[in-house]
Amino acid sequence: LKSGWRIEYQTVIETGICSGEAIFNDPQGFIEDHIYGSFYSNSLICNFLIQIPTAESITVRFETFALENGFDFLEIYDGDGWQSELIAFHTGNEKPAPFTSSSNSLYLTFRTDGAIVDRGFRLFYSDSALTDCPLFCSGAGSCVNNSCVCDRNRFGLGCEIFPAPVATTAQFTDS
Repeated sequence: LKSGWRIEYQTVIETGICSGEAIFNDPQGFIEDHIYGSFYSNSLICNFLIQIPTAESITVRFETFALENGFDFLEIYDGDGWQSELIAFHTGNEKPAPFTSSSNSLYLTFRTDGAIVDRGFRLFYSDSALTDCPLFCSGAGSCVNNSCVCDRNRFGLGCEIFPAPVATTAQFTDS
């Protein structure tokens, strides 16, 4: 090295353990709770802020979702922090439906207890203006020319509406 130059570097070992708050500003991206292909850790509190300056809203689609049911949770707030409106609270193995925020910010908190772990979650987020179809057709249809063609028994612009339940029997009694 020439005189006047100095190089410093730091080696970081990727543990896959989340800590603090991760901020995502890109118009589209993926968020995972840990290193893909492994289980998340116990006793975590991980915060993820999605804040896209140029977006009017954010659409989210879960790729995978498997948390210890009733003990590990993903909280989703419609805004830039936990003081915003809580719009979803997920646990267990049922993959949440796609959804859209009301602003350019979403805040997620992932909490785990001290015992059993599972595979965790992976989600894709996007500036809603960049998605070809509303709510990615909720995974229940196909996107054709920027419109959803919904599967049988699914309705709505983003195939997000289930059919109304049908009563098959009824019983009336005098009181």
